[in-house]
Amino acid sequence: MGDLTIERCDNGYSVFFYDEEQGRERMVIFEEPDTEIGELLAMHKLLWFVKEHFGVFHSKHNKHNLVIEIQGKDDENIVIN
Repeated sequence: MGDLTIERCDNGYSVFFYDEEQGRERMVIFEEPDTEIGELLAMHKLLWFVKEHFGVFHSKHNKHNLVIEIQGKDDENIVIN
């Protein structure tokens, strides 16, 4: 678990980090799908990646958890697969 560098690209985000398990630099790309909410979907995946990279996980045993979700009209949650 080390530092991350995030760069905005034309079609999403690039994340650069040192993978300790593989012993090398890695890059992960979060591309925006060509949909109405493509930008939100890419950001959703990026935020989940950042959260897990730094060891912030959801637990039913915790009193508080960090939730990342996309909401639609009337606060309906959009299901992400």
